[in-house]
Amino acid sequence: MGLAKVQTIAPVPDSSVPLDAIISTRELDRRQARQPEFEALNGALLTLARTLANSPAKILQQLVDTALTLCRAQSAGLSLLEEENGKKIFRWHGVAGEYAAHLWGTTPREFSPCGTVLDTDRLQLMSHLDRHFTYFAQVVPRIAEALLVPFHVDGKAVGTMWVISHNDEIRRFDSEDARVLTTLSEFAAAAWLTLSETLTWKSAFATVKEPLLVLDGDLRVRSASRSFYRTFQLEQDAVEGCLLHELGNGEWDIPELHALLENVLRTEDAAGSLEVTKIFRSLGRRVMSLDVRSLRREESPAARILLSIEDITDLEQAASARDRSVNIDRKLAGATETFEGMIGSGAALKKVMEHVKVVAPTDATVLILGETGTGKELVARALHSLSRRGNRPFVSLNCAAIPSGLLESELFGYERGAFTGAMSQKIGRFEMANNGTLFLDEVGDIPLHLQPKLLRALQEKSFERLGGSRTIPINVRLVAATNRDLLQMMKDKLFRADLYYRLMVFPIVTPALRDRAEDIPALALYFTRKYAARMGHHIDNIPPATMDALVRWSWPGNVRELENFIERSVILSGTNVLHAPIEELRPDVPEDGRRLDDDLERARILRAYREARGVIKAAADSLGLPRTTLSARMKKLGISHSDL
Repeated sequence: MGLAKVQTIAPVPDSSVPLDAIISTRELDRRQARQPEFEALNGALLTLARTLANSPAKILQQLVDTALTLCRAQSAGLSLLEEENGKKIFRWHGVAGEYAAHLWGTTPREFSPCGTVLDTDRLQLMSHLDRHFTYFAQVVPRIAEALLVPFHVDGKAVGTMWVISHNDEIRRFDSEDARVLTTLSEFAAAAWLTLSETLTWKSAFATVKEPLLVLDGDLRVRSASRSFYRTFQLEQDAVEGCLLHELGNGEWDIPELHALLENVLRTEDAAGSLEVTKIFRSLGRRVMSLDVRSLRREESPAARILLSIEDITDLEQAASARDRSVNIDRKLAGATETFEGMIGSGAALKKVMEHVKVVAPTDATVLILGETGTGKELVARALHSLSRRGNRPFVSLNCAAIPSGLLESELFGYERGAFTGAMSQKIGRFEMANNGTLFLDEVGDIPLHLQPKLLRALQEKSFERLGGSRTIPINVRLVAATNRDLLQMMKDKLFRADLYYRLMVFPIVTPALRDRAEDIPALALYFTRKYAARMGHHIDNIPPATMDALVRWSWPGNVRELENFIERSVILSGTNVLHAPIEELRPDVPEDGRRLDDDLERARILRAYREARGVIKAAADSLGLPRTTLSARMKKLGISHSDL
């Protein structure tokens, strides 16, 4: 926590009230928790994910606003650990509620509530904290209760999220608030990594008095100093993310400045300056000295430009117009984007890729949602390869493919003699994935009785093998996936709410192929080349009629169904032209007529059933359908083992 008004106060510990006297974390378990608002938190997480992908500059404030609302607090904030003048401090990068006016305020790292949370590395509830941290006694309104939780990036504590009650007779926090704030803090870690470069700029800008802008290679504003907003009377939403010439309804459309910026972009390590006179509607006539310099990063050809603005309308300001600058610590975050097998360039897939790039470098739990056959495992592998665990094990387990009675031993292993037939010790998937990534596919099929043990392993980062008593510590990044509606399952008491929210830290939704039809030609060409090479065929032509049929088909089995259809087509092709059985396909029709003709559907299912030699699970995978769905359709259409 930090406040501008206390930033100059040198905090001196007051030994009259010890720290233990204000920490009341144990009270959380004693208080009656309010009813969880599942839909509210679920909707908030999805909204935050969209904001992080589309408008990352707004994510920290939105996180704080969300915490304020969901925890029903009177103030909320997000403090980041930084260094200023050789000293560690906490700076507010997002504030809401009663303390909203104190954005960018600071307190010291040592002897502060946030410092205590980082020292203990756990959530803390503090009551009337000004009795120990005496410098808060002058802050109005006073703090009755503060609930604080740390968040980490790559195992390093980088900040805290917190909510405040200014009147403990009106609002007292409980374990439900702790759960909500913990979930939001894990999301904050992903946001911090995405914004780390911008946050460095903003932290530097917080101590700079002159108007500054940071522009990208498209001359779009990436960040601005507070002085810029104050001087030119603009709001953040009308500046960050906008093109320079669009600011102030075109007031910054200055041709000579644009030419200078373009020249700096073309010339590495370039700098330049010019003097312009401009009439602003709110300021009148102003004479400005504009300094432009490249902030090109060594690790990448991508550039940033620092635009420093000095108002020299008054002659006494002109002498130092070109002498001012700000040194900004630049860091290239992220990794090379390698999405093997993720083919396409449509907007829906690009959004998935952006989400992957954002969350991959963190250790946040990811839940991949989407229909069967949409490439959820490919997304999981991309998350692993782009993470710092990329050279460590990637272990996957399809929870639907393992009988429920054996799933516990598959996950956690067992000791010799744990049950009849356990002749030797077995290592489970959690141990196999230690220091790496564990991918649990079809996580919605985990039996209800096993879910508490999975939740405990994720929360405690440890477990015991079946039949064992020794606690085994683990360091595993979990990625889960499902095509089921977990929220509905939770309401139906088929999936635990606490496990749902433990998995729902960062949701990624893989789009159905019908929602990214623009990617079908690229996918069709990719699969054609793949299977032609595998079979020794040379196919370099997909007829327009075939491609048109592929694009118009709704692909209920998604990419998996398309891949299997192309493989079958390659087998049928004897020339360099793809011969696809497009008679099996027809254009999508309105909802009331979308069902396939029974004869056509029976032929399609029967073909897959025979190719799978009577194995229903293999046939279902080939068609891109759940096994239970295929069994029901086979029963309806009268398909049995005798048809083989």
